[in-house]
Amino acid sequence: DAPDAKETGRAALDLYQAFKDRSDRLKGADEPDVEGIAAATLDMAKALSVSNSITPGVPYNYLRIESRLWLEIDRWQEAREPLEKIVKRFLDDEDEGENVIKQVIPDLAEAMIETGAVAEAKDLLTRYVIGENAPLGTRTPTILMSRAMMGSIIGSGSGVKTTPGAGGTEEEFDFITKRLDTIENGLSAWTCEWYEAKLAAIYAYYVWGQDNAKKLETAKNLIDDISSFMDGDTTFKLVDEGCNLEEVDAQMRRRLGGGTLSSRYQWLYNKTR
Repeated sequence: DAPDAKETGRAALDLYQAFKDRSDRLKGADEPDVEGIAAATLDMAKALSVSNSITPGVPYNYLRIESRLWLEIDRWQEAREPLEKIVKRFLDDEDEGENVIKQVIPDLAEAMIETGAVAEAKDLLTRYVIGENAPLGTRTPTILMSRAMMGSIIGSGSGVKTTPGAGGTEEEFDFITKRLDTIENGLSAWTCEWYEAKLAAIYAYYVWGQDNAKKLETAKNLIDDISSFMDGDTTFKLVDEGCNLEEVDAQMRRRLGGGTLSSRYQWLYNKTR
């Protein structure tokens, strides 16, 4: 049969459902098989991708499910295709447009950043994040805009490093640092999400500070304040403790726990000396 035959699409959906059933069984076990769940998720994503790629006028929810599956296993490049299709087809849709702006735009921006397309991510986010009346003024889109502009601190332990950002105007730097400060002040202090937002703010001042000595001094003072609260601990162990708590969202704990966020604090602390 031709690769775009209707039978192929139906078979791919049946395969997706079989993998989903397997994933549900694994997740429902007393001791969930993390590797098995990840493998099933990959299989689900591949099967749904086949169906979505050959189905004319594929519905929003099918594309959204596919994108979330790729994102769940950090397959950023693969996630971009369904996310970009959603934005192109549904951004102005009466029923789905708001969901596209609030959920899909940030996901697509993150996928762009993770694949090195920081200029594209900045262009995508600017109209939704920059400006007092912009619709995406919450923590995640703001941090993503900061990453698109300033770059990112990635890795953990001795492997901490940075990736470049697209830069920005003085006005954009001023806006995003103030917005990060506002968001951080609205979070419960000393929680993992607070530590993440705080590090984003400090790093934004650090990057801006490469051309502005006052901003570099601000970065140094901010991270010194956190170390002082921790009785001068420059290993930032309390950051790690905060991100390893069971009540922390599982995805956040996976991303930032296990010494990851604390080692990035150590790196930035040393960079501001």
